[in-house]
Amino acid sequence: MRIVKHIPARDVVTEFKVIAPFLAWDKMLRTAKEEYHRDKFPGCWRCRREFVDGEMTWLGQPVRGGNKLFCEACARAVRELEGEDDE
Repeated sequence: MRIVKHIPARDVVTEFKVIAPFLAWDKMLRTAKEEYHRDKFPGCWRCRREFVDGEMTWLGQPVRGGNKLFCEACARAVRELEGEDDE
């Protein structure tokens, strides 16, 4: 599945193998990501909205590069465009 991310300079097209539910965003996950410097921005990779405590995050595994976190709205929108059934 291909996802287009709009940034001011250009559109970035990234191909993903899978996007699946991951974990609820909470203090423990936020602390782990901050301690290991795994995320410069604690929010959705596609829309850049910050996660709030209790929100379900989705993990996207790209063909190249590291895994990305998505908010539920973006993940469901992408899955609907691709015609995948939600589990």
